[in-house]
Amino acid sequence: MRPFTGSVALVTGASRGIGAASARLLAENGFAVIVNYLKMRENAEKLVADIASAGGKSIALRADVRDRSAVETMVQATVESFGAVDVLVNNAIGELPAKPFGDLSWDDFQLLIDVQLRGAVNCCQTVLPLMEKKGRGSIINIISTFALGVPPSKMSPYVTTKAALLGLTRALATELTVKGIRVNSISPGPTDTDLLSGVPPRAKEMMALQNPMKRLGRPEDCARLVLFLATEASEYMSGANLVLSGGQVIV
Repeated sequence: MRPFTGSVALVTGASRGIGAASARLLAENGFAVIVNYLKMRENAEKLVADIASAGGKSIALRADVRDRSAVETMVQATVESFGAVDVLVNNAIGELPAKPFGDLSWDDFQLLIDVQLRGAVNCCQTVLPLMEKKGRGSIINIISTFALGVPPSKMSPYVTTKAALLGLTRALATELTVKGIRVNSISPGPTDTDLLSGVPPRAKEMMALQNPMKRLGRPEDCARLVLFLATEASEYMSGANLVLSGGQVIV
């Protein structure tokens, strides 16, 4: 593990999947990492322990990103521990209702809007003064190819919310880049995480066969792009949406 670089990354929804892989890789590359979680305390604390055993810096902080005061408390604890927030990865996702549109209630939409869109807004607005003070920062929103290509059926709330988060990415890039704060997003295709745990193995196999690379995405694939957007390797990039689909979605 590389020595601490002085940069601090806050990853929401980091107790599993893409969030956990991103937190681990950022720590391996010298970032101090805040592992945000809501319910999976054991997972978050194990990840922090793994990072520490490898010589990295990390703390686990519980916060419901829907709650502005909880986010403010989390960011305050981050500053007290590490002095700054240089990178924000908005990855918290919430539960995914898979229902026909006619069976959905507005509450099904509101749940995902609150977690993914309101949560991102809460986190962005809370870390913004810290980034503005330093004159630099990187905000990374995790979107989905479902907001770009032909989406799957029975996932209207998820597709709608991810499309809104893509709009937020572009709007913030327009406003914040002049302040030295870069805002980008990543749109992974179907990725082999807990979110696909309810998909039968045969169905996942068919999903993989439909991909030009003949496999599903892995959390580590997305983590590498998170690292790229978090570092100076992408210093001239803002307002971009990086598609990570193995060639299945081309834009």
